[in-house]
Amino acid sequence: MNTLDEKIKIFQEILEKTEPNEIIVLSHADHDGLTSDCLIDLLYYDSYKSFIKRFHPSKEFGYSAILYKVLSLKPKYFLIIDALVKPYEKIIKKILDQGGIVINLDHHDLLSIKDENYLDLNPHNWNLEYMNSSGLVWLIAKKFNERFFRERSWVAGIGAIQDYCIEDNKELIEELRKRGYIEEVNLVSALNSKLLQIAKVINSSYFSTNTIYQMLFQAAYINNPEKLITDRRFIKALEIYRSKLNKIYEEIKKEEKIIWVGDIKLKIYDLKGKPIQLISDICEIEKEDAIYIGYSNGLLGFRSLFYPYDVRKLARLFGGGGPHPRVGGAQTNKSLDDIIKEIIHYLEDNISRKTLDEFM
Repeated sequence: MNTLDEKIKIFQEILEKTEPNEIIVLSHADHDGLTSDCLIDLLYYDSYKSFIKRFHPSKEFGYSAILYKVLSLKPKYFLIIDALVKPYEKIIKKILDQGGIVINLDHHDLLSIKDENYLDLNPHNWNLEYMNSSGLVWLIAKKFNERFFRERSWVAGIGAIQDYCIEDNKELIEELRKRGYIEEVNLVSALNSKLLQIAKVINSSYFSTNTIYQMLFQAAYINNPEKLITDRRFIKALEIYRSKLNKIYEEIKKEEKIIWVGDIKLKIYDLKGKPIQLISDICEIEKEDAIYIGYSNGLLGFRSLFYPYDVRKLARLFGGGGPHPRVGGAQTNKSLDDIIKEIIHYLEDNISRKTLDEFM
């Protein structure tokens, strides 16, 4: 297998001979997807009016609509960025059959597609679990214009910080520190950055996808994140986000469950039908050395930001997974009580094995 640098070099050569109107991008309309899109667009900043066509499956289209629309456009280059790529494997193969070139910049699922026109840059290929899509795209973009993209490291920082991707994004996070966006190179410092506020507004759904993207791109184009943070619409969106979060948190906190399994602390929240991503907000607020578990209408969210435990192990109990050890998710038909029992049993069993191993 090629090294990541070698793969990036191949992608760089592709982009150097590509016009933006030849590219179609599939990404989530969130902190990582939109900041990654922005960095790709900035590669063509001299032809600013010629935007790359983008699709955001989480907000605009379902699987069937994406399949129909993308295939009808017969893209020459199809970029997948932060989009949980596994559900789109059929699209990828069909685009390859049409003669298109597919570049995978997702940081979630690994695919085993063997085709000379499929370029897989997923960081997991090189055991870089804590690198996300915007961090990866930033490394690529720097190859074209080092100074320009170092100055705009904050764009990739928005995605990396909200994805809790610090360790494998070392160069990016160090650049953020040097430029004063974070005080120290660690997760706690990163979560205190104003860049996290931008991520929250991007994810808040206060703006349409196109509006928040235009705001983000314009601020990135002139290299001024303050243009976002001081925008009255942004301030209003952040206030609404915080107000809603505080209200929901107060309600949910009343039914918080705290369970100890050995020296492992579990904090369990029934999110009462609210978005499962709320478990991230709660974990960020409390900052406890605990494993956080959120449940909402059959969806499960696992977070372990400040306790050293790979929560993907718990997600896999219910057929799920996650992009790196701090974040996991799954879907189940089991009740919350049954979920808790299964998790406790698993942890107790593994504690027992660990203790036994110490005597062998």
